[in-house]
Amino acid sequence: MTPEDALRRRLGGLAEQAGRPSADGPGLARRIARDSAGRQRARRNLLAGVGCVVLLGIAVPQLVGTGAPDAVPASGPAPAAPSRIEDGAFGTPDADMFAGPTRGSLSDDRAFVDAVRALPWTPDPPSAAAEGLTDHLPDPPVETRSVVFAGEVSGNRWALVVGRFADVPPDASRLPGQVPGPPQLVAAWFTGPADAGPEEMRLRSGPGGIVSDWPLAVIDPRTGALVVVAAPGDVVEVSERPEITADGSTTRAWQEVETVDGIAITRMPPSVQPYDASTSYRVLRNGRTEARDSPWSFHSDQPPVPVPVEYPRGRPSALGEQAADNAAQHALAELGLHPAEVEITAQWVGSVPAGDVGQAAA
Repeated sequence: MTPEDALRRRLGGLAEQAGRPSADGPGLARRIARDSAGRQRARRNLLAGVGCVVLLGIAVPQLVGTGAPDAVPASGPAPAAPSRIEDGAFGTPDADMFAGPTRGSLSDDRAFVDAVRALPWTPDPPSAAAEGLTDHLPDPPVETRSVVFAGEVSGNRWALVVGRFADVPPDASRLPGQVPGPPQLVAAWFTGPADAGPEEMRLRSGPGGIVSDWPLAVIDPRTGALVVVAAPGDVVEVSERPEITADGSTTRAWQEVETVDGIAITRMPPSVQPYDASTSYRVLRNGRTEARDSPWSFHSDQPPVPVPVEYPRGRPSALGEQAADNAAQHALAELGLHPAEVEITAQWVGSVPAGDVGQAAA
């Protein structure tokens, strides 16, 4: 019996145990989650969302590659430029890797850097939010901001700006239980076309909270362009996606990429999803892994490639189909696979009482 056949049999058995969809969504979801505990989410995803629970099976015909991974081509300049970071700017292992002078091919363009530093951080157009509320962080004061990176990436201009703002306004310190916290470090990525002026740079990702001693990266899913910001002297390695072995476990192949002043610019395979969730990077210092993380992802306005989903127990409602499609899209984004590379079966789709969605998600 092949691994795919075993997977289908196991999922079919779980579906039979579940019986037909009923109103007991929370109990069923807990039972499925308990029975599936410890198994790879690459093969089954339990999704509770918009009032539905989905038991999703994904069969990957070609589980692992047969050869060594292809080299990841760098999109930056071929020859490594000499470092312009003064010794001591990142002198300690836990130094603030976002401090120091601006890095990148546009770092000497002071007019551009200063103008990017002052750009608004509000989405354009602003994101919808409930009346009287905002769904984005406020702009940090310009005097707290610095441009960490400004450079050419895959023919376009990218910039990383960091700043600080207080979680609790100082004038709220007299309110019961409210004391001003330390300023929070936040970051935002801006991009623009080739030779863009500061006024053409647009907010693409963020603002989001960061920590000073942890690297930061961002990827464009449509082009695969990836930028990793670490400390000068760090080694950066990237991985395209997890590889699933025949027993269902996952592993990754890592490729070292060139860095200049702690900045790695490279290109990964483009994604067919609106966002990237499969790429990973890690940072090594003195031969030891200091950090491993997933990059932030720009979000593409282009629709994802349709994912065919089979329903062996009958086609669900439109809401159920939407939940199954969302689960499949997210799973493929995490696996870094094209819909044509997998066979996706929704073994069970059922309703969950609206008030108990949180319990079902557990």
